[in-house]
Amino acid sequence: MRFHIEAHYCQLLRSEHKDTYCQLYMSPKVMRKIAQPLTLSQAETAFTNALRQNEQTPWRKRVWVISNDTGNDAGIQMLIRHSNAPTVAEIGIMLYPFANGRRIAGKALGGLVDYGFTHLGLERINALFDCTHLATQRLVEGIGFTVFPAHKDHAGRHCLEATITQSEHLAIRQQARS
Repeated sequence: MRFHIEAHYCQLLRSEHKDTYCQLYMSPKVMRKIAQPLTLSQAETAFTNALRQNEQTPWRKRVWVISNDTGNDAGIQMLIRHSNAPTVAEIGIMLYPFANGRRIAGKALGGLVDYGFTHLGLERINALFDCTHLATQRLVEGIGFTVFPAHKDHAGRHCLEATITQSEHLAIRQQARS
């Protein structure tokens, strides 16, 4: 499960990506609008779980590493399938700070949306993010997601939810080709 996005590619998380995964989840800067940073022990446990989940069939969660053509990692992204709706998934992305503002997030997330609809049988993809994370809002709107008004998530944080359906995505792709 590997796909290319211009000068980058996305591949499923593997054991050699442990440092990238743990560094992102332990970084206060990366995690500031997501959740509390993890400790090293928590990050290592989450990494081991992510590796295991990447190999499960049917899949519930898939994590990809975003790397450039020279093999330097820029971040990770994931799809988490809803347990009661197998054609619906939540999408997320985490980038190293150096990768922000370089259009990597838009290309990677757009590539993953396309991959989810064309290869994983998804019919809808959702994104849930902190309502003060304006860059993420611009990012998902630029890909074609519809953003809904703020609400409180399960942890009591004010969040925005965005969604895109397979038919909306296909219409956007068709329009881009013409």
